[in-house]
This record gives sequence, structure tokens and C-alpha cells, in this order.
Amino acid sequence: MLLVVGNLERSRVGRAWVAIREDEDAAEIMGVPTFKFKLWAFVIGAGIGGLSGALYAGQVQFVSPEGFNVVNSMFFLCAVVLGGQGNKLGVILGAFIIVYLPNFFLGRTDLFGISIDGDTIASYKYLFFGLALIILMIFRPQGLLPARQKLLAYSRQLYQAARRVALAPVGGGDGPTGGAKPVPDGPGTIDGGER
Repeated sequence: MLLVVGNLERSRVGRAWVAIREDEDAAEIMGVPTFKFKLWAFVIGAGIGGLSGALYAGQVQFVSPEGFNVVNSMFFLCAVVLGGQGNKLGVILGAFIIVYLPNFFLGRTDLFGISIDGDTIASYKYLFFGLALIILMIFRPQGLLPARQKLLAYSRQLYQAARRVALAPVGGGDGPTGGAKPVPDGPGTIDGGER
């Protein structure tokens, strides 16, 4: 019973956070205590940040303020925006791109048979990531991998478009569907019979 109540509470908190992220005023009007849930998000984020800082300090065995500069913070933000907010795989993909691409060019003298200076290209990483963010914000503001809800909506649109193409008239036949029978969108039966 306690597990069921815990899962119910957890899903309620998640839905409240999504509602606050999308539109805080609408969430407040619908009865979500936004101050409480924003405070929870801050406390949980600070706790995770403190724990990860303690683990990092234990790993490197020396911590100084010079190791936490603004450039590193911008790289973290760049990874989140590049990969896609609200999607764990998108953030992992963004972090992989941010870390791997500059290191890919280091020490290279040719790429696909073209002579390059990899060290010089790697030194322009700030310029490349800035341009990538500008282009991404113009053409794909949701990131490379958008949030799960947007992926599901996109896949639903693709499914409906594919169904329209499949049910389009093939030529001949009588009626607007060209002789094709309509098929329901969801699983189930037609008029009580099997499909």
C-alpha cells in the first residue's frame, strides 16, 4: 500500500513540475501549489549538486575555485540545449558532442584524405559551439532530441500521415477512398468483428 501511495505521489510531483515548466500561471490557476513544488525542485537540485560536488572532490582530491569557471558552466548549458531539454538521452548526446568533438580533432593531420591542422580546429571550439547554438535556436529550438512528449506527438503525426498515404486512392474504385475500407485509428474491432 505504501509503495502505491509513493508512486502516486511521485507521479503527481512530476506532473506538477511539468505543468509549472510549461506555464506557471496556468498551473497556479489549476490548483498546483507552485511555490511548494518550485522549492522542492530547488532543494532536490541543490542536494544532487552537493552530492556530485562531494563525489568529484573525493575523486580529484583537490578542489579550487579556478576549476569551476564560467566557461565550464556554459559548456554544461550548451550540452543541455544542444541535446534537448527534458530528455536524458538528449543531454547525454549533447555532452558527448561537447566533449568528444574537440578531442576528435586534436593531433589529426588529415580527415577523409583532406589535409587539416586538427589542433587549430580544436582551438576554435568556442566559436563552433556558439554557431551551433545559434543555428539550433533558429532551426530546431527543442534540441537534437526533444522531450519525450514531443517525440510521442511527432511519432503520432508521422503515423497519421502514413495512414493517410496508405488509405489514399490508388486509382479507380468508387467513392472518395478509391475502394479502400476505412480502418480505425486505434486497436480494436470494427462493428464487433475481427480486423
